[in-house]
Amino acid sequence: MKRTLFLGFVMLILFPAITLALVLEDKVNNYRVDYPSDWSAQSTPNSTDVIKAQIIKDNQTGLQVRIDYNRYGDWSQFVDNYIKRFIGDMQGHWQGKAAILEKRYDTINGHEVAIVSIDFLRGDSQRFFFKHYLWPHGNKVYLIQSGTPFENRFRYEPVIDSIARSFNFIN
Repeated sequence: MKRTLFLGFVMLILFPAITLALVLEDKVNNYRVDYPSDWSAQSTPNSTDVIKAQIIKDNQTGLQVRIDYNRYGDWSQFVDNYIKRFIGDMQGHWQGKAAILEKRYDTINGHEVAIVSIDFLRGDSQRFFFKHYLWPHGNKVYLIQSGTPFENRFRYEPVIDSIARSFNFIN
């Protein structure tokens, strides 16, 4: 009994409840997502760019909601090519090394999602944690692409996960 109470107390301290108090709803692009009140959001629904919204905590931690198109047809091929392209872009810009920490498929709010976590060590020795959520929806792919300095991973990953779990299509 004491062990159970102690473990519960430790879990409460390590993983406090995350409150998502604000809603970003994009009727043009058919999605909504909740986020904490101490984060800020900017939406550009009519943009021709793939980035449709940004939700940020500070200058180093945040996420983007993106919409891309699945030109491959095959879902797993799209996910593999997306990861390869992302890592290639990062390595091309910062001359670093990337390691895929996790790649899995799950369901969020009844919709299939691919979840990919990446550890990226830049050539200047700065290390970052990136986490991607990819939802297929018709020929479109909705993405949450997040990033933070690696030392902030365990502080912000639960928040990013909560934001991603709130993602849903309006129609």
